[in-house]
Amino acid sequence: RRDRADIVIGSKRHPESEIDYPLRRRIASRVYFGIVRLLVGLPVTDTQTGMKLFRREALQWAFERMLVKRYAFDLELLAIAHGHGYRVSEAPIRMDYGNKVGALTWANVRTVMTDTLAVFYRLRLIRYYQSVEVGAVPSPPPRVSVVIACPAPSAFLGEALAGLAAQTILPCEVIVLPDAAVEPPPAAGAVPVRVHPTGNLRPAEKRNLGIGLATGEIVAFLDDDAYPAPAWLEQALKYFSRPEVAAVGGPALTPPHDPRRAQLGGRVYANPLVSGGYAYRYHSERIRRVDDLPSCNLLVRAGVLRELGGFNTRYWPGEDTILCLEIVHRLGHLMFYDPWTVVHHHRRPLFGPHLRQVGRYALHRGFFARRFPTTSRRPGYMLPSLLVLGVAFGGLAGLAHPLLGRLYVGTVSAYLLVTFLGAFNRRPSTWLMTWAGIVATHMVYGTRFLQGICSRAMPCETARFDHPSETVKAT
Repeated sequence: RRDRADIVIGSKRHPESEIDYPLRRRIASRVYFGIVRLLVGLPVTDTQTGMKLFRREALQWAFERMLVKRYAFDLELLAIAHGHGYRVSEAPIRMDYGNKVGALTWANVRTVMTDTLAVFYRLRLIRYYQSVEVGAVPSPPPRVSVVIACPAPSAFLGEALAGLAAQTILPCEVIVLPDAAVEPPPAAGAVPVRVHPTGNLRPAEKRNLGIGLATGEIVAFLDDDAYPAPAWLEQALKYFSRPEVAAVGGPALTPPHDPRRAQLGGRVYANPLVSGGYAYRYHSERIRRVDDLPSCNLLVRAGVLRELGGFNTRYWPGEDTILCLEIVHRLGHLMFYDPWTVVHHHRRPLFGPHLRQVGRYALHRGFFARRFPTTSRRPGYMLPSLLVLGVAFGGLAGLAHPLLGRLYVGTVSAYLLVTFLGAFNRRPSTWLMTWAGIVATHMVYGTRFLQGICSRAMPCETARFDHPSETVKAT
């Protein structure tokens, strides 16, 4: 109160503190404090003591802008709040370290420094925290209808419904759209579940039926093999307090309990050498405006959906790309990616199912590069095709001249080395399989993208490849 502080933190270096602390810990604390003071500029002498008091508004401001970090969590929290003008004060503590054995290892030091530099980058260089556009959940919150299109119940549908029943803000209804009637009908706790058999329709056609049945102001699209985090709807609804925001989505993380080959498929997708600037779709990154999000985790205003006539039903996959393009570039609305609007999406196993899915995505992205260039004719989508062409024609050129042959071998070797290092994991088998998955994904995506860009039309696809309902007995 004396300092009119918004945040009070316990400090080992406060002149009135009484501490029993090992010498090596004191040295490490002083060194880290010096780095933090230089990079972040916090007006404190210690950020690592586990005793901090916050005014609610300061904590809420910071939490809405944080990214997931382990060791620099408290530093990021304080840096965000202080950067916005909240006052931070220190208080004395009494600490008896005793005979504890700490975890001050080189691996931990490396992680701490990586996270600290990331906070510095976001705070000082790109000024990310102040640019984040987050509102409050409207009061009362808008009613949300969740639409799940699926060919048939799978082992994962119950998991998705359980996740919806556990939401901090419950949806007003869940609309499940299988091909045929389901007995017994699925349940989602206190949330009403409506099952509407559709016959053998494509996903876009099913979702359009769901839009017509929905009674909520917001329609949330969720795949039946994905389940939401408890605060999924609460996080997304904050953006709809602004009338210019029409859609919100977030990352689709690989579930931690997925089988090993499915985990490997998720690792490949999340690798920046595969997804490049779009890796945020597979792990949590900063809040940003976007113009393309997948429909496995997408919330859209119902009025906007009806204004557009729903999804374009000529394509699958890719119908979500067209919808997002029209929302942002045709209607001029805003669309946000939020790292806390999380679903966990079960992956196709490496290699066969994963590569078939990659091939379908690439085929349509290549076709869309000609048909819908605004969001699909981007360099990141074309790089794998350049790689494929380089491998094919570079090899032929290498046969024509020894110098070109040496250049070709050197270039391919450099590519293999970069992807090998980029796939690093402490488990050798995981490292090698991820590496093989990255290379195979590049080759398949590049080849199918070229096929798509050379195609005059896409096949009318109604088949559900590798869906859990085809291989797992419904439960």
